[in-house]
Amino acid sequence: MTSTIKAVKASDNTYKIGLWVRDAAAGVGTVTFYEAETGKFAALGHRNY
Repeated sequence: MTSTIKAVKASDNTYKIGLWVRDAAAGVGTVTFYEAETGKFAALGHRNY
């Protein structure tokens, strides 16, 4: 599946996509990006039921 997502500028001048990913891996989080120089990271989290 291919999709296009447009980020929205929030009141704190950051851009957000408001994406909720749901699958059968409840309670698991996956780090998808890490930048060692700044310590910034991004992750996908999964809701615990």
